[in-house]
Amino acid sequence: MNLQESIRRILREEKKLILLIRRRVPYDVLDGEFNSSLQFATHLFKKNKFMTLERFVFITISSMIDGIHYYIHSTTSEGSHWYDDVFNSLKDYYKGQIDHRYNLLSNSII
Repeated sequence: MNLQESIRRILREEKKLILLIRRRVPYDVLDGEFNSSLQFATHLFKKNKFMTLERFVFITISSMIDGIHYYIHSTTSEGSHWYDDVFNSLKDYYKGQIDHRYNLLSNSII
């Protein structure tokens, strides 16, 4: 394996979801929650056209975690501190799609 292939493999791995999510949440549920959370954030953006990208991402991912909370919480040990890891993994995984939606919304109001 040459250097370029190694770099591509590493970049693909960095965009993958953490094992905690992949083992507990079915992909169809995860994608459904993402789509509905993105719609929810879009609805809020249309009410507040001055929403920042950071806030848009936060609303989308937080709403998504609300939807998959049962899948993760019911299968982790009591007192487990999983929220930040899950939040950051989902944010990294869906960042491109969220940014794209935000840019479309921002450009539509100019």
